[in-house]
Amino acid sequence: LRSAGAGEEEMKVVANARDRRGRTPLMCLAAGGGAVAAMEQLLAAGADLSAVDGHGRGVLHYAVEAGHADWLQDVLLSPEVASALPHAADAEGRTPAALAAAAGMGGTLRALVSHANERASLQQFDVWGQSPLMLAAAAGHDDVAAVLVDD
Repeated sequence: LRSAGAGEEEMKVVANARDRRGRTPLMCLAAGGGAVAAMEQLLAAGADLSAVDGHGRGVLHYAVEAGHADWLQDVLLSPEVASALPHAADAEGRTPAALAAAAGMGGTLRALVSHANERASLQQFDVWGQSPLMLAAAAGHDDVAAVLVDD
């Protein structure tokens, strides 16, 4: 779009467009396994990192759920970006940390809980009454459960 002459405002509108589920291009890219370079282009175009979809999920939820360690480590959990991301629970009561615990992503979980706003979510229960520890244990992720117990 830039090469076609789109201005800054047009780029921002496109970067923050929503589908019927309320997802932005950045969320779709995170869910679909997009490259870090594409994410950086959307951010440069003005993509809103604080956006959430109709289910209360933000780009961090999607990146964790899809297992994007490169997105998480390289960009999303960098100090200048992490503070802008929504870490709140989604409509099912699951935070990004709960999703990481359920998926057995110990390294991602450690990176997430290094941020104070995510550490508190380790004590939250989802709408089914499950904590991140319960989700990890139920899925057989003993190593992740041990991380949660130690924290």
